[in-house]
Amino acid sequence: MIHVLLVEDSAVFVMGLKLALQSDGEFASIESVATPGAAVAFLNAHPETDVAMVDISLESETDGLTLLGILREAFPAVRTLVLSHYKTPSYILKAISSGASAYLAKDSAPESIVEAIADVADGKSLFFGETIDADRITR
Repeated sequence: MIHVLLVEDSAVFVMGLKLALQSDGEFASIESVATPGAAVAFLNAHPETDVAMVDISLESETDGLTLLGILREAFPAVRTLVLSHYKTPSYILKAISSGASAYLAKDSAPESIVEAIADVADGKSLFFGETIDADRITR
């Protein structure tokens, strides 16, 4: 069973994503926070978290790309997946260099998101649905 943390500041998006994820039996918990500070506090209190799904365009003191680096350093066991509306290569490369294990578009099918979370929790990396051997990614 996978423990997931959603780091997203859109309450409506979180609600829809939680509904999609809860319909799958693979998740032990699906929690959400709206800010990077709350994400760090949550992960300190919940070390069982397997995957953090991060929006890179958070409207807070720290953006999602910076948060990825913080998570990589402070919580190396937590795998990170970016879910964003940005589809440009520059954002994808920044996410990879910041420590993301996966990058998906926010308009991805719910089934693709569920599958991506499971793949990331299993140690795989993927970008826009294509699984990539982690040894091929330069960080």
